[in-house]
Amino acid sequence: MKRQQILFASFWVILSIGIINFLGCKYYLYWTYRWLDIPVHIVAGAGVALATLWFLTFFERFLTINRYKTKILFAVLVVILFVGIIWELFELWGGITYLDDHGYRFDTIKDLVDDTIGAMIVYGFFIKRKKCKVGLDCLPDIKDKKI
Repeated sequence: MKRQQILFASFWVILSIGIINFLGCKYYLYWTYRWLDIPVHIVAGAGVALATLWFLTFFERFLTINRYKTKILFAVLVVILFVGIIWELFELWGGITYLDDHGYRFDTIKDLVDDTIGAMIVYGFFIKRKKCKVGLDCLPDIKDKKI
């Protein structure tokens, strides 16, 4: 994937999740279909990971996935957990969920795990594809730069 493809993919995934979330809240789909929360968080995690990978392409030292796998993984994990925690706080402050709800803590942890699963699927896809079909691996290797 080239940089623009990563950006457009993340945009469409995040937009789709926004629409699904809007409809899910408006028509009480999250309460009717309790399982709907799981795929939504997984796909949202994938969208945030795509956006993170796109953002990382602007930094020279991350242009080659094979050389910086661990740092890219760390960046994706930090961003996905940050966004996931912000989203859970938004739900709490927005009155969508409450601290005294039965199972709140379990649901929050499950949501963060689901976000991480989606992000790891995207990360794994990019790391496994080491051939030049993936734009990030096709970029020139930077040999003169130190970490």
